[in-house]
Formats: sequence, C-alpha cells, structure tokens
Amino acid sequence: MSQHQPTPPTSQNHLDSVQYLRAGAAIFVLIGHAMSAAVSICSAGSDCSFQRPNWATGSGVDLFFIISGFIMVISSKKLFQAPDARKRFIARRLSRIIPLYWACTTLFIMLSLLLSKTNINIFHVLSSYLFFPWDADAATDGFASPLYSLGWTLNYEMAFYVIFSSFIFLDKKRAISCTGLAIIIMVAIGCFTPKSYIPLYFWTRPIILEFILGVVLGYIYTQRSISINPVFRIILLLPILLLIINPIIDLQAARTPNSLVRVIGWGLPMFCIMLSAISGPVPLPKMMKKFLGSLGDASYSLYLIHPFCIVFSEKVYSYAVKNINMHLSIYVFFISTLILSFIFSLISYTFFEKKIDSKVRSILFKRFSLA
Repeated sequence: MSQHQPTPPTSQNHLDSVQYLRAGAAIFVLIGHAMSAAVSICSAGSDCSFQRPNWATGSGVDLFFIISGFIMVISSKKLFQAPDARKRFIARRLSRIIPLYWACTTLFIMLSLLLSKTNINIFHVLSSYLFFPWDADAATDGFASPLYSLGWTLNYEMAFYVIFSSFIFLDKKRAISCTGLAIIIMVAIGCFTPKSYIPLYFWTRPIILEFILGVVLGYIYTQRSISINPVFRIILLLPILLLIINPIIDLQAARTPNSLVRVIGWGLPMFCIMLSAISGPVPLPKMMKKFLGSLGDASYSLYLIHPFCIVFSEKVYSYAVKNINMHLSIYVFFISTLILSFIFSLISYTFFEKKIDSKVRSILFKRFSLA
C-alpha cells in the first residue's frame, strides 16, 4: 500500500515562477550563442566590432538541470509506489524529449550533408539518436558531443531519468534519497575514471550533482510551504552578480568544464535564484509574466531551435552587408536573432511539440499497456 502523499500548501503562482525561470534559462543560452556568433561575424572581416561580455550565459544549462530535478519530483508525486510507475514515467519523458530532438538532429544532418558535404560517421549518428555519449574526438578531454551539439545536455537528462525511474517504485522520501545517493556514487566513480572511458567519464562529471539540488528543492516544496522573508529573497538574488562577473570559469576555453568548479560557480548561484523565485510572488508586470510564461512553455523548443535561427540570421546579415553594401550594425543581427528565435520557438511548441508529444505519449501508453 502506498503512503499518503501530503498536498503541498503552496501557491500555483510559485510554480508559475518556474516557467519564468525556464524561459530565462533558454534566453540566457540563446544570448550566449548569439553573442558568440556576433564575435565570429566581426572577426571574419565584416566592418564591425563586438566585444563579448564575460557573462556566464552557459549557466542557463545549470538552471535547466536544477529545474529538471525539481519538476521530476513535483510531476511524479502520484507515481511514487504506484503500479507501472516506471513505465509511465519513461513514457512521459520519452514523448517529451525525443520527437523534437530527433527532428532537430535529422535537420542538422540533412543540412550538413547538403551544404558542407560533410562525411558523417554512422556510429556518431546512432549514438546521437540513442542519447549515448560517443564521439571519435572525445578521447582528449572526455567530452562526447553528439552531432547536434546541444544534445550533450540531453545525454545527461536521459541518464538522470534512468536513475530517477529506477527508484520510483519506492515511497517519495526513499526514492529521492536513493536517487541522490546513486548520483553521488557516480560522481565518486568518475574521480577514478580515465578520460578514454568516454561514456562512463562523461556520465560521471560533477555537473550531474545539480539534479540533486533540484530534487531536494522539489521534495521540500511538496512537503511544506517555502516562504522566505522578502529581504532574504533579495539576498538570494545577489549571486546574479557572480554570473555577470563570472570570475571562476574561463569562457575562452575550448569547452566549458562540467566539473565541480562549474557546480560551485554556476550551479549554486542558480540554485539560490530558483529558491528565491519559488518562495514567494514574483513582482513582474502582467505582460512580462505572460511573455515569460509562453516562452517557458516553449523553452525546450527555444533551446533546440535557436541555433538554426542564428545561422539563418548570420547568412542574411552577411549577405546584406557584403552583397547589398548595407551598413548594418552588428546589433541588428543580434536583436533580429533573438526575435526570430522567440517566434519560431513559439511556432514549434504550438504546432509541433505539443501535438506530437500527445500522439507519441498515446502510442507509448498503448505499447506499455498503460491506461
């Protein structure tokens, strides 16, 4: 018999703030990639200059991981100890993650073959679709990048789902404890894993500890009201300054490390920001709440689709400057990229992501014999 799960005495408005954070995380990543593209355009000989700020825009990924841990606990509160809980959880996550990512990966492969005539390794293709961290070039630093490079975060997400679902047959407290312990053991194993052991080395990086931060926050949220004095909520927002100054991680490095340094420098500040956001009402104008709420819904689309929008904007900008001799500020490229990404992510969410999620979930539920 399953234990009674207490109803959290919290406000839906506090969960709305999670949507605002999802939007913020995706926008943060988008801004970082758009700024890098602006630097590349100006460095390639265009008559412009763009100095990239040292903002830790990559920390949007760290916020995504914390939110993911939080949401898994919140959305699974009726699944703990329930019959077929693991099947239901897996079906929900697969229907949510796979369709859009596979579509973007397929589009990327097609464009790569069409435009750059790139030779693509079939094993790299298969590992990309199967969320398996494998990359022929990963032996040097242990970072396995799928063909559509943004998918590296989903390789961590899928690993987290496997761990979380493995203990969902337990009551909530035990399931969360076992999930946290399993992740800690994985990180400990990673301390002794050579970089050449690519899948294991990749999966055991300390960045997966950020899922625990979200899981713990989700557990507390479902047990009692999280209400913090407004003054302390403001204090919890001060780590934003660390993300702006970014004194810990070198953005000029070939890759952002997924080490404990990242968890401390980016993950913990994002944890503080999220704790502040869910512990009381968010004082934003109504229109801003509506905008961020919509982008929060479409945050997965925004995350996966924005690289295509950046490339398109880059081509249009370069053509306008070089072939039509238009004197456009690089900020025209930057702002148009953001707007284009917002528009297409909302279109993707409305006409593709939502509809295919429902259809795939229905198919998987039938396949798993779930009501």
